[in-house]
Amino acid sequence: MSYETAEFDRRMASLMQAGTIEAVDHASARCRVRVDDWVSAWMPWASLGAGQVRHWRPPSVGEQALLMCPSGEAAAGFVLPGFYTDAHPSNDNQANITAQNWPDGAREEYDHQASQYLLDIPASGKIVIRCGPSSIELSAAGVKISGPRIDLN
Repeated sequence: MSYETAEFDRRMASLMQAGTIEAVDHASARCRVRVDDWVSAWMPWASLGAGQVRHWRPPSVGEQALLMCPSGEAAAGFVLPGFYTDAHPSNDNQANITAQNWPDGAREEYDHQASQYLLDIPASGKIVIRCGPSSIELSAAGVKISGPRIDLN
């Protein structure tokens, strides 16, 4: 096989590769991906938004991801995390539910069929809503409402 053919085959095989997140550098928003015995350099991961509106959800070590390498060059690569596996299964199975779960047991859920929004926080946590000097704080201990003016109807 000629060098050109071998290089073409290598690049084609490197365009998209399934792997798992090996390490995460939160400060630089980069991760490493393991594909079999090979571990990538630090690469950026895809986000739901990285312009004026930004979304932060770093990948987890062990999470399945797709390594995308334009032209087959890992140096230009980026990571698409977020594929369900046995180790990281889906958190719901209903078509009308959009949900997000956190490791501490918190869950955010919207049921568009029932028009119902649920935010479930562990008893050790709290929910705080702020707007300027006004705030509402909800915890297992009670509800605290603060503001320059409070109207209860």
